[in-house]
Amino acid sequence: MPLIASKPWFNLIWFQVFWFTAVLGQHQTVLLLVLLLALHFLLLPQRKQELLLIVLCAPLGMIIDSLLSFYAVFEFRHLSDGLIPLWLAGLWIAFTATLRHGMAFFLSRPYLAAGCGAIAGPLSYFAGQRLGAVEFGLPVVTTLLLLGGIWALLFPLFIFITNRINQHTAQVSL
Repeated sequence: MPLIASKPWFNLIWFQVFWFTAVLGQHQTVLLLVLLLALHFLLLPQRKQELLLIVLCAPLGMIIDSLLSFYAVFEFRHLSDGLIPLWLAGLWIAFTATLRHGMAFFLSRPYLAAGCGAIAGPLSYFAGQRLGAVEFGLPVVTTLLLLGGIWALLFPLFIFITNRINQHTAQVSL
């Protein structure tokens, strides 16, 4: 019987709570973010598959955001070394934790994932910028277009990786 964390509605609500906590609280809420991640794993079946997905996808997002920070596309308060803050790394882990649950709708729709990624990805960063979590080093439109291109590729890649993990899990359990 699936535990509540794998329910799409619960997973998406959990992610929104995580997103707002991270963006509004930033480094002051890192402990709370760790607790929210622990809650996700506590209430989740198939923890190994979830961890594998996080290990494969979240670092890729962190690297991309670190590169964007290094090249001054993103500017974070108190950071100048091109790395991303811990709260943003946590956001990547939390986002990855939606792929098998809240974002499962996209698993059979990679082209839709590309289109939605191209729109929703930049909008998330724009919201974070408007809430003061990040500054853009380029003009807003340029930054959003760049992010749209990145997310049009990144989200379908994550969907592909998720599908491969799900297929492997299904084959192993047969």
